[in-house]
Parts: sequence; structure tokens; C-alpha cells
Amino acid sequence: MWFYDKCDGNNLYFAASVGSPDKSSDEYVPLVVKISRFGEVSIKKDATLDTQSEMTSNNTAEEEEGV
Repeated sequence: MWFYDKCDGNNLYFAASVGSPDKSSDEYVPLVVKISRFGEVSIKKDATLDTQSEMTSNNTAEEEEGV
């Protein structure tokens, strides 16, 4: 799936994801797709969380693992 995210200067950014083909799985890899005005395409794994609640729950899980 692709979703328009933003544009800055000469680039368009899209959020995308690739998921497991297994219908019972909810595993997926979030991606950031950048397209320049010259048509250059780059795809990177997205490491940024979208919401504050996701950030809080992930930080808590990491803290618990370290104990």
C-alpha cells in the first residue's frame, strides 16, 4: 500500500508497507518512498513511529527488557 505523506522542495514522500502473504499474519515492514523531481526513487525502512502512544509503549517494553 502507498500513502502520500508530504513534499519538501524537490521531493515527494510516501509511506508504504510490505506485509506477509500469510492472511493470518499481521507482520509488515514500514517503508518510506522518496521520489525526486527528476524521477529518482529511493526506498528506506521506516524507523519513525507515527504516534506518541506507540512511542510510549515501545519505550516501556524496552525498559522492561533491560531489567
